[in-house]
Parts: sequence; C-alpha cells; structure tokens
Amino acid sequence: MTYRILRTSEQIVVLTPVARELLKISRDPNDINLLPENYLALMERQFTPMVVSLSEGDNVIGLVFAKERRVAGIGNGIAKIGDFSGRGGILCQKGREYSVINAALQAIQSLPRIHALRIRTNEELEVDTGLSCGGNPDFLIKKSGPHRAQPDLLELPMDYEGFLASVGQHTRRNMRYYRRLVAAEGFRYDEADGRNFIPAKTIHQLNRISQYAKRPASLDRCLELIDRQNHPFYAMLRDRTGEPISMLAGWIADDMLTVATQFNDPKYRRLSLSLVLRAYTIESAISRGLRLLYFYGGSSEMLGRHCLERQIFDLNIDRKHCVYGAIKWLASVWARTVSLAGRKPSQSTIRLAGAYYAN
Repeated sequence: MTYRILRTSEQIVVLTPVARELLKISRDPNDINLLPENYLALMERQFTPMVVSLSEGDNVIGLVFAKERRVAGIGNGIAKIGDFSGRGGILCQKGREYSVINAALQAIQSLPRIHALRIRTNEELEVDTGLSCGGNPDFLIKKSGPHRAQPDLLELPMDYEGFLASVGQHTRRNMRYYRRLVAAEGFRYDEADGRNFIPAKTIHQLNRISQYAKRPASLDRCLELIDRQNHPFYAMLRDRTGEPISMLAGWIADDMLTVATQFNDPKYRRLSLSLVLRAYTIESAISRGLRLLYFYGGSSEMLGRHCLERQIFDLNIDRKHCVYGAIKWLASVWARTVSLAGRKPSQSTIRLAGAYYAN
C-alpha cells in the first residue's frame, strides 16, 4: 500500500470522483463530510488541510481526512481526524478500516513536525501499537469510549401522522400547539430549492439577532457548503409582512434532507419558532418521500431523543520524545489536580494532554 499526503485544495478536490465511489461502499454512506468539496468548505481558517490518499497499484482504496491547527500562522503539530460527532475522518470500503487507518497513521507520524494525533470515530479503532520512530516505541496511545454521541439522524416514516405518533405525547402536543399559535399570529411557512430564495444579507441579519448566532466567517462557510450541493433547500416562517422570522437551510440528496443551520428571531421566543419550523419541514420532507433527516450540528433535545443512537470513540496518540512532551505532561498533571478537587478539567486541557492524561 502506498500513500500520498495532500496539503492543498487543488490536490484534494481532484479526489472528489473517487471519494463519491468509496462513499457508496463505506460503513456510513450518509457521511457527506467525507466528500472533499465539503471537507474543504467547512475548513476553518485557523486549520490547514491534510488528506492521506492510500492506494494499491493504481486504485485509491482509502482517504483519511485530517487537519492541523495554525497558531500565528504556524502549525501546532497536532493532527485532528474526525469532527465532534465522529464523522468525516476515514473513507474506505467497509471492513478495511484497520489497514487504512494504520497506514494513514504511519504516514502522518512520519512528518517530523507532527507530534500528536486526535482521532474521533463512530467505531472503535484497532491500531498497531507498534507505531514507532527509529525502530523504538516512541508513542503513547490512549483509547476512550464508547461515549454517547450528540443525536443527529432522524428516521422519517411514510406519513406525517405516523411521525407524530412516534415522537411521544409531549413532543406531539407541543408541535401541534405551537403550530396553532403561529398560524393564529398570521405567520406562514415557505420553502424553496435554491439559494436565491433568501438573499445572503437577510440570512446574516437574522443570524446576528439569533440566540445561537454563528460567526460571520463560519456562516459564510456554511452557505458555501450549501451552494456546492445539487439541491439546496431553504425553509422559513414569515410574519404578516412577509419578513423571515425563522429560517433553516440545507440540502437534499437521495432520500435525506440535511439541515445545516437554523436561525430564529428571539422576539418570538414564546412561539417556539424552532420547533414549529422543524415540524413544517419534517412534514414537507415526508411528503417528498425523504426517509432521513440529518441535523448537521446535532439535534435539539426534544427531537434528539427520537434520533438514532450513535457512539463515539476517541483515540489519542502522542510522540514521547519531543519538546512538547513536558507541556503535555504538565497539562495532564493539572487535569488530574482539577479532577481530584471535584471539578471537571476543561476540554482544551484534556485535548492538549492527550494520551499523557491516562499514562
């Protein structure tokens, strides 16, 4: 098995056709984060892309999507694989994960500057504990999990009444009650398949006043991602004057609607606009024959309890003999001290300590 490490957008986007074919035979064909154009569109500015392409002969048999954070324009030497939900890391034929991830780890750890890997997946990974440098064991390896992932994938039945029957009395009552309140206010639901349906300026205005506003740069990346799809989808609730007071945006692919983002005017918090808009959207998705609803950033608590359950596993690998070892050891000491004091150490401290936290 041979490998190439790709670091530029031009090199990575060329892999799109291969990635689409691999996705069809992968463990999770719905993981759209594993498409190069989506991976690049979501790349935060403070990160540098790093994709390992693995081949047997002339055939690409696996892709591993990583990224390295930059601090003051300089890479920090920590390669991250997989997002918060465990998606978007490893793309290969189902059953070949072991050989692909171990070959990719060997490739990444061969880079002199990389001193740590932070990997999150939905399946427990078996790694070669013989990872070495110069023939001597040189890495600390720590596994943790399973942990419950944030719910994000909802199966849709054949009709909307069937959906309401499946979500339980409390959620069903709320959906019906708040839809009646919104209708009584004279507000209406509207949707369209296309970006021009809502001007970007309007989206940013609604984002600014939303309770969970995105940073403008993050919102622009999200809208760019939506624009790249074949069937963008926008839905909103309009007030009596036609102005949007709640909107969501995403796209349709095959039998799945992906909801990438949603904003609500906090002035109408008493009307539970978020729940109402999702109820209308679910009804519309079912009428279109869609069978899956994917909440890109995770679902709300009310709908989350009805999503498919998933687990996440973390794998931390740290090079022992490097200048950063002392810093990680100090971070692990601090994390243990905080834990012994009955408090929870911060995630940033735990991530920095990595495998040192358990060794």
